[in-house]
Amino acid sequence: MAAPNVERVRCDVFQGAFDFAGGGRYGSKDHPNAKEQADYNLKYLIAVALLDDQVGPAQLQPARIQAPDAQALLERVDVRPMRISPLAIPESSMPESRSTPKTSGS
Repeated sequence: MAAPNVERVRCDVFQGAFDFAGGGRYGSKDHPNAKEQADYNLKYLIAVALLDDQVGPAQLQPARIQAPDAQALLERVDVRPMRISPLAIPESSMPESRSTPKTSGS
C-alpha cells in the first residue's frame, strides 16, 4: 500500500491503550525516530503494518521508522479513546481476531 493512497486511518481504543500507546496521558506519538519511541506507538505500528503487511524487528529499525512513507502515513493516523467503557460493549460487538495454522500439506 502506498501512503498517498490512504486519506485517513482512525483507530478507537480503550482509554488505557490510548494513554499508554496512543498519545494520551504519556505524551505525543507524532514523531517517533527510534525503536524506543516506535514499539509502543499505535500510530506508527498501524501505519507500518498497512505499508509492510507486517510488524516485526525490521519495522523497528531506525531506517524504517524514519522512512518518508512511514512518517507521512502516521501523520494521517488518528488514535482516539473510546467514549464508552469496554464493560458496556456487548461481547458480540467486540473486535475479534482469528488465525488458522497451516497444515503440513498446504
